[in-house]
Amino acid sequence: MMQVRYPYWSAAFPSATTSSAYNLDVAVGARRSCFEGKETWLGGAYAAGDLWGCVGLWFSGRWHDPGAETYIAAVKDYLANRIWEDPGFATWT
Repeated sequence: MMQVRYPYWSAAFPSATTSSAYNLDVAVGARRSCFEGKETWLGGAYAAGDLWGCVGLWFSGRWHDPGAETYIAAVKDYLANRIWEDPGFATWT
């Protein structure tokens, strides 16, 4: 559901794959912790309140690295294009 990635969230497994509620709890809890500034291990450039940085962190496991930036741009593009309204979205990959 929320793309819980094993390399960065291995403690959430296997429950993240067998329980949709747990999957959502892990993802949203991580996003909130990041957004509130509790992930101090990210270093000096990290700051509370950067939702897009937290979205990128969820994907790459790092703060505004190239992988995170690519993912952030893709998510913003999906939002701008409202891809969920496309008739083919249910089978989109």
